[in-house]
Amino acid sequence: MLISNTTASAAELATLMLSTSEKVTLIGEATQGMLSGSLIKSLPNGFIFGLSNMKQLSNQRVLYEQTGIPPMIQTSFFNL
Repeated sequence: MLISNTTASAAELATLMLSTSEKVTLIGEATQGMLSGSLIKSLPNGFIFGLSNMKQLSNQRVLYEQTGIPPMIQTSFFNL
């Protein structure tokens, strides 16, 4: 599976789930590290904001938020 620093959000969740299979090899660069969902709230003045409100852990209980999911084979995404 090709991954890069442009892989984020739902694509990272798919990467995390598929990486547990022995048939999947992650190739490329670390992902963005944007795995958690957001809790959207609004303020009385109408401003809207979001807070990260969950942690997505790998099956090895590793948190990849902010650091990204590392590839098994490191290579520059644009050199493939």
